[in-house]
Amino acid sequence: MATNVRGVVSTIEHAGRITVERTIRGSIICIVSVAAVITGTIPLAYTSSKHAILGVVRSSCGELRAYGIRVNCVVTARGDNAVVGLSGFEIERERG
Repeated sequence: MATNVRGVVSTIEHAGRITVERTIRGSIICIVSVAAVITGTIPLAYTSSKHAILGVVRSSCGELRAYGIRVNCVVTARGDNAVVGLSGFEIERERG
């Protein structure tokens, strides 16, 4: 869990620091598993780390907004997803 979260925190901190120093307005995009938004049979540590990453992205968004920097997250899933058809929420709804 710590590796996943620390990696994202370090990346956002580094990219945020450089873009603020250089007065660059832009976006920091993180990629996270669908486990960040739905639960199920995925192991606890994995799901917890993905939820933590989502929290880091949301918090970073608030902190960097004043500098014109957006922090966003792309949620990925195996099989059908928002790019090819179903979103994670629709997949969960279909499971019942």
